[in-house]
Amino acid sequence: MSDENIDTAGAPPKQPAFLQNAEFIELNGKRPVDRKWTTDRSVRFDADEAAQRLAENRNVGVVLGDLDLVVDVDPRNGGDDSWERLQRDFAINASDFSTVRTGSGGQHIYMRLPNGAGRLKGNLERDGYPGIDLKFVGGQVVAPGSIHPETRKPYSVLCDIDPLDSQPLVPQSLLDLAARPAGVPNIAAAGSWSPERLAYVLSHLDVEDFREHARWLELMMSCHDATEGGGCDEFVEWSIGDPAYAGHGQIIGRRWDSLDTAKSGRITERTLIKFLVDANVAHLVAPDQAAALEDFDDIDPLEEPVLPGAITTANAKVQAKLHHQSKLPKTEAELNAMGYIATDADGGFRVFRRIWDFELNRDFWQVQKKQDFIDSVAGHSVPGLTPQGKETTVPVGSSWLRWPRRNRATKVVFDPARRIPASALTLNLWTGWSVQPRKGDWSLMQELLLEGLCDGNRELFEYVLDWSAFMIQNPDKPAEVAVFFVGGKGTGKGSYCRALTTLAGRHGMHVSDAQHLSGHFNAHLRDCVFLFVDEAIWAGDKKTEGTLKRVITEPTITVEGKGKDVVVAKNYLHVMGASNSPWVWPASEDERRLVISRVSNRFQGKKAFFDKLYRQMDDEGGLEAMLHDLQARDISKFHPRRYLPKTEELDRQIAFTRPRVVQELADLHANGQLPFTTGRELIGMYDDILDLPVVRRSIDQIGKAPVTDQIERWLRDDLGATSHERTTTQKKKPYLGIYKRPTEKLWSLADHDRYAAMSPAARADAFLEQKHPEG
Repeated sequence: MSDENIDTAGAPPKQPAFLQNAEFIELNGKRPVDRKWTTDRSVRFDADEAAQRLAENRNVGVVLGDLDLVVDVDPRNGGDDSWERLQRDFAINASDFSTVRTGSGGQHIYMRLPNGAGRLKGNLERDGYPGIDLKFVGGQVVAPGSIHPETRKPYSVLCDIDPLDSQPLVPQSLLDLAARPAGVPNIAAAGSWSPERLAYVLSHLDVEDFREHARWLELMMSCHDATEGGGCDEFVEWSIGDPAYAGHGQIIGRRWDSLDTAKSGRITERTLIKFLVDANVAHLVAPDQAAALEDFDDIDPLEEPVLPGAITTANAKVQAKLHHQSKLPKTEAELNAMGYIATDADGGFRVFRRIWDFELNRDFWQVQKKQDFIDSVAGHSVPGLTPQGKETTVPVGSSWLRWPRRNRATKVVFDPARRIPASALTLNLWTGWSVQPRKGDWSLMQELLLEGLCDGNRELFEYVLDWSAFMIQNPDKPAEVAVFFVGGKGTGKGSYCRALTTLAGRHGMHVSDAQHLSGHFNAHLRDCVFLFVDEAIWAGDKKTEGTLKRVITEPTITVEGKGKDVVVAKNYLHVMGASNSPWVWPASEDERRLVISRVSNRFQGKKAFFDKLYRQMDDEGGLEAMLHDLQARDISKFHPRRYLPKTEELDRQIAFTRPRVVQELADLHANGQLPFTTGRELIGMYDDILDLPVVRRSIDQIGKAPVTDQIERWLRDDLGATSHERTTTQKKKPYLGIYKRPTEKLWSLADHDRYAAMSPAARADAFLEQKHPEG
């Protein structure tokens, strides 16, 4: 890092006393230089080395230990006000703690955690203190003396008291606020997995089963949560075991380092445990405490000591559900009762079972090959016979496959309308909507849709509701029209789409990667009814554009599973999308596939409104009420293709889609500029247009033929112009003694029949009179 533009006024001491015993790492700006810093202690150094690197204008970070806590105040997100209120509300005396002023004007307040403090939240935003983040073990903060990479201002010491390991304890009131709620279902505290344990667990997962990026990313995030960022080397080593990614170690390491140990989200250690259960290695997970307690009803678990690695009774309920789905059956009848169904699918024998996805909170179909099924239920045997007729025992799975009364289906279908009778012995993959309809209140979502997504356009609002009701009432009929919302971040444009995705359950899909639409493997679309396209397309992406147009309007789609034959399936898709990009659709003047709205900024950044909305939809029956009203809505006279409301945003998409040369000609036409001046009803391509500077630039870039073709299509399709036969007859005396008759075909912009009735020569003379009225 150079000294250029660094603000060193009042630069602080390079070695504050409170950090004398701390460990440090080198930073690039605010990010660790070495991705192994969480596990490789050799990349860390002491305060003296830190002072030397700071003297060389290199940034360093403070590594936080098991009992370290840093309150990170970010003034850009309201942190200064929140910190003042936090001090008042919880009687915190800031002068009791070592404090660093950050290069962006914020603060780092160093505190000490008591033993057994438990897991903490990553921030206090939901508690009413935005801009307050908490940093602890597994994390690092920029050390004083470093330079902020954006403001070029130094991190300086405001208060320097005790060594880091002797800082005053965090006030109990603040610790209570920062503690994660006990009811949050974490199988164990994040960070409780050692890197060695992670390596052992990953060795039981087939790396090639995680080639799909979204699935691999979920696994990485869950491993990061389980080890609090400490399992980087182990995860990278496992990932590059796939030959297709053998050379991607550095990239994977950077992806791992980009994750934040302080932030919580949907992907947690539970996701890793689910992957283990799905892979039939549930024995690697801690035993089901709730099930074990049933065998010892006389023991009060609250009076027993909690063993290291044990889980709470509340969390064990989650485990109990997982283990119920993975319990080992003892008889063929139990396998039937557990929902196993034998059938033919994907070109071979398969066993299906409908089970619950705890992460996504919905049903899904588990599909197994014969041997995989036998292995997954292995554990008990039943009486049987050898091929020679001798009595023996056979695995219960093998016996069930030969059992005449096993659940079976002759064919696998996806039939949302349930037209195929049960007597046909087909396995219908349609599992219905995710909730049961019930009268209730979802007014906040309707307010967002009307005033935000539709920008107050009542006609468009009613169309979107009718479109949604069409999907709910006709899940077997594609909409043939996509609805898109375009707007800035934080405007709520995806909220309505996500609600429909949730209602669709396992038949709803949220895609944010164009590969999930236009990639080779798209079997996920086969039983999809609602497709939420979230920032997954750009109008200039011709491949994705073609795929999306086909899935919107075609009655069938071509689907291909990984390692499976390509098949043609019926199209059930209803497509809705949201995007920040200004140009999302290559729209034409006669657009028939798209209804698009520019989203208002009315709700942008209104966190309180969205918190209330999500609470109404998720916790107060809003989703159930939405489904009830959409099912009851009268759409007897509606079809999405029958009438498409026109919007200003559609005009904008059309303008974006036009070639540059056409846009500029359209501007000339709109402003009555040459060659579209008053009185001109006949124009010529060569005599009027191709020599214009704006046209010459396009010809120089892409050639004359494509430019001429674009202009002719614009004249014909947008202006309604008509071309006429050219003349080959020249006058002996030029018009006005100067201008010869044009021998090219002429275009009439108006009064087409009159000009068509003229001879080519008379039409050419009329052209000259209009172009040169001075005669």
